[in-house]
Amino acid sequence: MSSLALLVVISLACIVQSMATSSISVADVEKAPSSPWTTVFLDTFDRPDGPIGSNYTTGLNGTPPLAIHHHAVCSNTQAIAIYNTSLSTAVHRVLYEFTPHSVEGFETYVLAIATETLQPSVPPSSVWIIGCDGGYSQTCTPTVRALDNSVHRTGSSFAMTVGATYGIEVIVKQNSVHLNITLPGGTPGPGLSVDTASRQTRFLGLLVGRGLEEASCATAFAIERSAAH
Repeated sequence: MSSLALLVVISLACIVQSMATSSISVADVEKAPSSPWTTVFLDTFDRPDGPIGSNYTTGLNGTPPLAIHHHAVCSNTQAIAIYNTSLSTAVHRVLYEFTPHSVEGFETYVLAIATETLQPSVPPSSVWIIGCDGGYSQTCTPTVRALDNSVHRTGSSFAMTVGATYGIEVIVKQNSVHLNITLPGGTPGPGLSVDTASRQTRFLGLLVGRGLEEASCATAFAIERSAAH
């Protein structure tokens, strides 16, 4: 065998050996972790200004409805909108972003409702609010509260910046609630976890605003369920 031919054979053998030792097998790909969350509902509010739409129930317990304004839902009063499809699994996550246009009394919450159906009037003990309480102090206080105050927990307050964008993540389980707030720029902020008695949340929604001259807004509202449930 010529020197050239021998060199080609050796080179091919090295390539085959390298592929055998460094390639990813089908079994490895199948073992790769998948996302632990599956999207149930996503709304970017990318439609004309006006009513929020038929996927939501508004007017619960006489509160004003959230409405769309410039591809967000905005209000300067305590306005709500509830995704009106009942949830059947035990663990859900809500994600959205919000922008305060005033920090005097600003607030925004996820609504977690534990009733089998949505009626015009819902018992306060069945409605929990989970999010950011402004409290007229130019801060956000992470808060988990039942509307009848049978549960009321708060975390560490932090100063808000008008016009900045914050993120909310709420994970609702049968025996606990977890709130995480993301600061402008994506920095993790304060959070709050609360253990609860067994409670099945059936409906999730948004509350934005609180008696202000300047409306505050929420965007990119998503509901996800745990892939393990």
